[in-house]
Amino acid sequence: MSESLIIILILLSPLLIAVCLFFFKRSKAGPPEIETKEEELLAEEWDAKREVQKLIEDNLELDDLYCKLGYSA
Repeated sequence: MSESLIIILILLSPLLIAVCLFFFKRSKAGPPEIETKEEELLAEEWDAKREVQKLIEDNLELDDLYCKLGYSA
């Protein structure tokens, strides 16, 4: 009985590996396509928020540099 179970597992292992690879590649795929105008607007809003946050961080870095150079910020 155990020999037949081992043979079955050996025969099914390529199929199991293929299924695992399929789901792994699927999870690594890019973001899903935007389906509605609302989702598109939300994506644009998030992009704008990220850009504003980056500008704030850059401004704080410049303030730190000015202070180190002796200028008042």
